[in-house]
Amino acid sequence: MPRTINAVLEAIKNQSENMPIELYQIYLDEEILYLACYPEDINFFDENGNPQTYYAAALSRTAIKTNTDTEVDKCEVSIDNVTREMSAYIANTEFVGRRMVIWKVFLDDLSSADNYVPIFDGIMDAPKINQYQMTVTVVSKLDILGRKLPARIFQVQCPWQFGEPDTCGATAPTKSGTVDSLSADYMTINDADITEAAGYWEHGEITIGKESRTITGSGSGYVTVEYPFSANIQAGDSYSMKAGCDKSYDGGHGCTFWGNTQFYGGFLSIPEIRDVREVG
Repeated sequence: MPRTINAVLEAIKNQSENMPIELYQIYLDEEILYLACYPEDINFFDENGNPQTYYAAALSRTAIKTNTDTEVDKCEVSIDNVTREMSAYIANTEFVGRRMVIWKVFLDDLSSADNYVPIFDGIMDAPKINQYQMTVTVVSKLDILGRKLPARIFQVQCPWQFGEPDTCGATAPTKSGTVDSLSADYMTINDADITEAAGYWEHGEITIGKESRTITGSGSGYVTVEYPFSANIQAGDSYSMKAGCDKSYDGGHGCTFWGNTQFYGGFLSIPEIRDVREVG
């Protein structure tokens, strides 16, 4: 069944020249990422018709593979990772099973929330990441019969997203405040109101403006992060923090630390694989 588009887009499409770009909506537990495959930010509308900025990102994707047999539609989307920002984000964010939507719009006319063409709507698989980019396979939501059950991996590490109400029984502590000062390398954020015990905020995340970083250490009056904030961050800026978990049962900052062992999602041990040739 062919896609239907409004009269405005039909006219633009039939012009001898036009300027199409793709917009990406990535539905994560914490937030929705709005990205534009374009060198500049794009002001358009979100899924509810509200004005929304889609931030410039180095995106690319494969052609959407369709099949008339039992294989469902899918494509691969790649996001630039040169600054390591995406790898740090993935380490603390659940991508698997989350939704991604791709729209096509035309720079010729972004005045109406109806001026887009839906390209793809699917569910993300486990991301693959290297020093250059993150790649994720997005599969059509029609892929229900092909799911393998059980869907959990036999592993010691807990698979739950810390603070997720449907799986993890713990509530992730949060804190907001104002930056007193930053170290010269922009990796230590100081605030006298950080009074929690040493290590309390480790494995968590701190957000200042539009930048988020993984917290690697904390103590009275400070937190340290995995890699530097940009020079745009200054004393006086507001920040928000969310505590994290090391995904262990009793490894120091996991379920035992948070008093949440009854909701531990991993396995306390994994049996050793025995070679039948050694039995006798």
